[in-house]
Amino acid sequence: MQTQKTTQKPPVDFSGDLFFNITSLARTINSMADEEFQITGLAPSSAFILLLANKAPGISAKELCFYLNLQPSTITRLVDSLEAKGFVKRKAVGRNMILNPTKKSLALSPKIKAAWVSLTRRTNGLVGAGSSKKAAVYMKKLNSALCK
Repeated sequence: MQTQKTTQKPPVDFSGDLFFNITSLARTINSMADEEFQITGLAPSSAFILLLANKAPGISAKELCFYLNLQPSTITRLVDSLEAKGFVKRKAVGRNMILNPTKKSLALSPKIKAAWVSLTRRTNGLVGAGSSKKAAVYMKKLNSALCK
């Protein structure tokens, strides 16, 4: 995350580059999310897996990949960690893995939701709720278009 502002013109103009600006934004908001989700003791991606598992017990790894736009290997690694910590139980069903929350996961759900709300309030406070919502909707459309 950028720590100080400068008015100096960079040697290369990245202002119109989609890749540069989205990855820069991702680093900034990831840092903010890490701070907000500290109350859960989990990384944001792990917390979102628990939110999904808590809301949809029996959710498959394939569904997690789709909803979170993460690779299967990443989902496996995160689920391994969550299972080791006692937050989920997984079960093989054929070639698929399904995930069920434990009581520990369900008990953590209010903190996860509070962290998510706090992150949303923080970003809304910095850029405005309307701008934040419009940007999120636009980025979702942009991501869908790029994934075709």
